[in-house]
Amino acid sequence: MKALDAVRFGEPVEAAGRVVTPVIRVRYAVTGVGGSGSVEPLGLIFREDESVHYYPFSPGWGWEEVAARLDE
Repeated sequence: MKALDAVRFGEPVEAAGRVVTPVIRVRYAVTGVGGSGSVEPLGLIFREDESVHYYPFSPGWGWEEVAARLDE
């Protein structure tokens, strides 16, 4: 069995006049006969006034949790 549970950056897109980068959680498991998986949006990263901001979609996935998972 092969399994993955990781946090990744998606492709940057332009929305409402700014470039935003989605933060996603990718999970999957593959066995010899099948598999399953999911992609969960966690939040957006955007730049405003020379600062970078993170907007979480879920209170359980603040920047500290995301940054810790990106380092894995």
